Amino acid sequence: MKPLLFFFLCFVVCLSSCSNKQSGNEATSNSAASSTALPLQEKASTSYLFTTDNPDIVSVNLPLNGHDLKVGDEIDGINAANVRVRFSINKILVGNDTRQELKTGETGYIDIRRIEGNVSDLGGDFYFVDKGAAFPTISADAVASSSSSSNGTISLMLNDKAWTGDIVYQGALFYKGGVKMFDPTGKPYFQLAFKSNKTPDDRQFTFSIKDFSGAVGEVPTARMEVLLSGSEIGDTKKPAMVGYKNDSNHAGYFVQFVVTKWDMPASDMAKMSATFKAKLKGVFGSPDVVVSEGKLENIEIKVFTEKY
Repeated sequence: MKPLLFFFLCFVVCLSSCSNKQSGNEATSNSAASSTALPLQEKASTSYLFTTDNPDIVSVNLPLNGHDLKVGDEIDGINAANVRVRFSINKILVGNDTRQELKTGETGYIDIRRIEGNVSDLGGDFYFVDKGAAFPTISADAVASSSSSSNGTISLMLNDKAWTGDIVYQGALFYKGGVKMFDPTGKPYFQLAFKSNKTPDDRQFTFSIKDFSGAVGEVPTARMEVLLSGSEIGDTKKPAMVGYKNDSNHAGYFVQFVVTKWDMPASDMAKMSATFKAKLKGVFGSPDVVVSEGKLENIEIKVFTEKY
């Protein structure tokens, strides 16, 4: 698997001139999701769907609450606009163990294969539900408030305009024990996602850092990838996409990320502050973007010490 977030798929194709590997067709399972005490209603985000060598298969780190899932089950991803994508579960990984079933109360990485619909149309936060089930009945206010958190403060200048944001759902994660799909040697992996908190701007930054040290100091540029996607005017049909990847196509572009505070009040939680600036390259006709005076203050990071 490639160590890239879902939205990095198109980004890497354009900026690295890499071709996607095509896999052969796989048998489609027609089984329904497992029958358990509670319906499947697990919140997720397209920002944390990981790509694989097969463009129709993505991987997600999924906690289960009141529901079991098995390889071969079909489930749906559905958002508040009732956009639906159908998936079949191809593989379940818990730690280093490959499983046929993920039980309620467990968290694992699940490879899911797209059967119907376009994953990018989910456009951010969505729910995994049983095959054919409706979007969970929650208020519009609850949907809005759950999409981001008041986790620390985030500010920067975006093309010389003031911009502020909030950490998105599950948007600050440090895999101290590493993620097997990224690096079999178990090097630490860090990911951070934050979104504009001023409507109609829906642009989101996503940072991923390989071999993250979890310490104060400047992060080596070679370990970083950054993506800014979305629309300043909230036009979901015309999102901009700019970013940075350490390769030969990025001469003249850069990211500087300096951790100024790293405390761990608990084994599974860290508090981080950082400064950053960047010049990001536009793709698909998007103009380049300059980021300056970036500041992250007292961001709470969920820390996973075990290997995934």
